Amino acid sequence: MKSPLRAARQRNLFESVDELPGGMRYAPEVISREEEEALLNKLLALPFKQFEFHGFLGKRRVVSFGWRYDFNGGGLGKAGAIPEFLLPVRERAAHFAGLQPSALEHVLLIEYAPGASIGWHKDRPAFDDVIGISLLSPCTFRLRRKARAKWDRRSFTAEPRSAYLLRGSSRTQWEHSIPPLDRLRYSITFRSMSSNQPARLTLTWNKTPRRLTFALRGIHRFARLLHMFNQCCIVAVLCALGAWSLSWRKVVRRGEFSLRFEVGDPLAQCRKDAL
Repeated sequence: MKSPLRAARQRNLFESVDELPGGMRYAPEVISREEEEALLNKLLALPFKQFEFHGFLGKRRVVSFGWRYDFNGGGLGKAGAIPEFLLPVRERAAHFAGLQPSALEHVLLIEYAPGASIGWHKDRPAFDDVIGISLLSPCTFRLRRKARAKWDRRSFTAEPRSAYLLRGSSRTQWEHSIPPLDRLRYSITFRSMSSNQPARLTLTWNKTPRRLTFALRGIHRFARLLHMFNQCCIVAVLCALGAWSLSWRKVVRRGEFSLRFEVGDPLAQCRKDAL
């Protein structure tokens, strides 16, 4: 258990502007242990599904409300209404970020099993502010930004029941990731919608037929295999041409190959044809 002095030092470190990227905030103990336990009991009943990215399945499981983002090409689309038990948490997150609760239209819940992680990324431009709340287990929250030929890096430990805010440059210029975890962890991420997005019409299916899902996944994998086969064929042809060129160079150098041109007498050939 952490001593009060250590907790105070950590709190001052994470909330200082010098240590965190611009526009980012962190606060411990945004919710109580009792609230955390009640949330975990409710999360067990939610329809989590494995995260899917272009036909490939990740180790973490997700479920979205309000809006959802389809990484298989569907883009942003409407999702089911935010459950009532998440509304008090949304109010707490909105108060932390200085927003109205109604501004947080999207909520993403993630289950990180032991060994699960999330790679370097920025949230999609369709979203604006990002508020994350950690549950059950801590994680290392890493950030990086390209600085010429090097990376400017930051990291801190997101403790259970804590919250962070990504806004401004920390949201648009910095990438973030979470390395593989040792223990089960849940996160609740609230997002506000960007007002700079152009109007678009998105068609979504609430229930995608299972056969169609398998068919699309199979087509995608076949296309990848075909692409890899074409690359292998190109490499094989280039290797063959290189070997052929090298062998002919050796033959010419050894004098085993020569060209002989003979020029005959055209008049003699004409006389022969006339006989």
